[in-house]
Amino acid sequence: MATVRALTLLLAMATAWPGSARDLQAWDFVPSDHPAVRSLAFMNEFLQERVQGGLTIVRRVGNEHDTDSFVIGQVRNGSLDMARVNLAALNVSVQGSLLATLPFAFDSREEMWRTLDGQAREDILAGLQSEGLVGLSLYDGAARSFYSRPQAIRTVEDLKGLKVRVQSVGGWARVLQRLGAEPVVIPRAQTKAALLAGVVDAADGDWATYMDEGHYEAAPFYSLTRHAQPPSVLIMSERTWRSLSGAEQTMLREAARASEVYKRGLVDEYEAELRQRAAASGVRIHEDVDRKSFRDAMVPLAMDEAKLQKAMPRSEGGP
Repeated sequence: MATVRALTLLLAMATAWPGSARDLQAWDFVPSDHPAVRSLAFMNEFLQERVQGGLTIVRRVGNEHDTDSFVIGQVRNGSLDMARVNLAALNVSVQGSLLATLPFAFDSREEMWRTLDGQAREDILAGLQSEGLVGLSLYDGAARSFYSRPQAIRTVEDLKGLKVRVQSVGGWARVLQRLGAEPVVIPRAQTKAALLAGVVDAADGDWATYMDEGHYEAAPFYSLTRHAQPPSVLIMSERTWRSLSGAEQTMLREAARASEVYKRGLVDEYEAELRQRAAASGVRIHEDVDRKSFRDAMVPLAMDEAKLQKAMPRSEGGP
């Protein structure tokens, strides 16, 4: 699936990454042709061209059973140098991050980035310092939609009575519950089995999750609700950051920013390829979704949840 450009970058990753003066371990669990991994390769190539014999980024293939909270802890204590995690996992602790992850807060990714680019982006990344982390970049997140087993989910009414997989008992679960659905906590790696067994009727995720983790085999109805497009954030251990020279820190920030821009150009192409695969596999893709019915119902609940989270202890969070 990877383009010629992506294959070139992955080849550079394989040949240039080992054995440098300083290897930075970067965690991610997605497939090698995913835009996030291709962006990491781009970032490494950027560094190799400008810091010869200095910094090299080594991808550490993650375990799909690892939660974002676990990975954040590994970065915080220095067991990992870097990792890409869902921004929603940091909602409670990083001021300004919640808006980007609320369902139906934006009509498109373009609208979201018009809001986040500039000072808002800088504030979110700077806010990670209080968590013992260094924020390097905000990566474009693909749109999440509902997919289901018994029937398509076209309106908010179709959620009523459905058992919907959630990652945790946090805010997204409470919003779904107030909409009449029954949230069921299922680990990410067990979602396909839960759908096949009828433990849950539906889940939500982007095209990559749906296709690469085989969820389409268990839930053949994909409804394009596009209810959230939470960015991911590239975080770095403060301990590792302090061990770098000022020049290395500057170059690393430049590389991260360049990879952020690069990734935005990959998402639409990648989603289109996955959608074609889904259609060829017999998935019933529904564009005829009443987004207004979802937005009218969800936005007030999500805003209430945002107020509630300010008074709550930290949780995994996120759709």
